[in-house]
Amino acid sequence: MLEQARQRLPIPQADAPQIELIQADLLDLSGLPPAQLVISWRFLHLLDPELLTPALRSLTGCLTADGLLVVQAYHPRSNWRRFSGRLLRFFSTHLTGRRATPTTAAWAHIRSFLHSQSQLHASFVASGLQIRSQTRLFASWDFDCWAYSLERA
Repeated sequence: MLEQARQRLPIPQADAPQIELIQADLLDLSGLPPAQLVISWRFLHLLDPELLTPALRSLTGCLTADGLLVVQAYHPRSNWRRFSGRLLRFFSTHLTGRRATPTTAAWAHIRSFLHSQSQLHASFVASGLQIRSQTRLFASWDFDCWAYSLERA
């Protein structure tokens, strides 16, 4: 996957910022030079809740003093929102006569965790981070997808 990302990078220009893609152990990033921008996309939901704060601390350690950490996270929706969504799906499939075809996603064997917003925000604070901006990217029946721009507190 890293090689595919490298192939998609634009050809560097003389005045363009340097982009470096690396593969590393998330909990041991001590040997890496500090960066002005660190992006962790579609990854935090794969971390067990006990690893969330140590992982964010490790990413924070990779930032320059004025660096920015950008992360994407999935948050579970409230029980009422999930229930109402399922109820709506039930009635829409039964009223229209259309049935959803069951599919098995290629990643169904991978365990994932929906961290609550309060849990994630507490991990940000425990990691020495503060939210610079946050944006809800989209909502599904069961979760909301958010992007956060974080800086050192």
